[in-house]
Formats: sequence, C-alpha cells, structure tokens
Amino acid sequence: MENFYEEVDEAAKALHTAVSEDFLPIISRIRASTAPFGERKGEILYAREHEAVWFKGKRFTPSVWAETPGELQIKQLRHAMDSKGKKVGDEWFTTAKVEDALMRYHEANDKAKAKVLELLRGLSAELQCKTNTLVFASMMLIIAKALCAHVRLDMDTNSFHRSTFILSHDAGAMEQ
Repeated sequence: MENFYEEVDEAAKALHTAVSEDFLPIISRIRASTAPFGERKGEILYAREHEAVWFKGKRFTPSVWAETPGELQIKQLRHAMDSKGKKVGDEWFTTAKVEDALMRYHEANDKAKAKVLELLRGLSAELQCKTNTLVFASMMLIIAKALCAHVRLDMDTNSFHRSTFILSHDAGAMEQ
C-alpha cells in the first residue's frame, strides 16, 4: 500500500513542478507589466468539473516578442480541451507538460483508489461472516442492560428484589 501512496506523492510533486515551471513565469510577467488597453489578467486555477489545473488569462500575450522571461512559456500554451476534445474557452490554457503530469497524477490516484477499495472489500467480506455474531452480542448486551435496569440489589439483606414487583405492589396500595 505504501508504494501506491509514494506514487501519488511523486505524481503530485511532478504536477507541482510542471505548473510552477510553465505557469508561474507567465504570472510573474503579467504582474510586472502594464497594459495600455485594460488590465492584463492571469491566474492558475483548478477546474473542478474537468479535474484539471489550467491557466486562465486575458490579454497576456506580448505585442512584440523580445525573448523576455515568460515568453517561452507563453509560446508553449495551448487551449485547454475538455474530456470530449472541445475547446473549453478562449481564456483557458494549458501546456503539454502540465497535461502529462496531470494525467500521471490521475492514474496514480486511480491505482491507489482501486487498492483501497480492494482492501475495503476484503475487510467487508471478513466482517460479513462475523455479522451474525456481532448482532447476537449486541442483542445480548441490550437484554443484559434491560435486566439490570429491572433488578436491584438490596444491600442490607443481600437479596435481589424486582423493582417492577415493588412498583406494582405500590400501585396496588394506591388503588385501595
């Protein structure tokens, strides 16, 4: 089981590295520059419905390419696609490296999930044969608690008295 967790951790680190290398230089470039026509925008987001990490940006491409930091990463961007191969939108982007790392992360998660489900099914099958014993034991516990509630120990005479007898005897006295 540990190797599955290690594989997920390694895939997560690879995804973090890919996102940092491909998207952070673009974010740094956007924050460092000013645009004459409206604000440049860019952020790294997790798209829950697509289970993907993408770059979302507007007006971040330079009008003149000058080999400044972040331009190489901008050139590597491609439009993000959904699971059906359709372009998600004009503002959503990804890179091949991020998509590969994300795919490896999802595969590692799926393997770990399958192993956990397998272990849980085994545990469930193991406990299934003991279910009748557990039900019997819990019923006996309920019965024992009920008996203890209806019986009390008279400390002076060291004898047992049924509290229901005492209650019914008191009720009979009240009727007279």
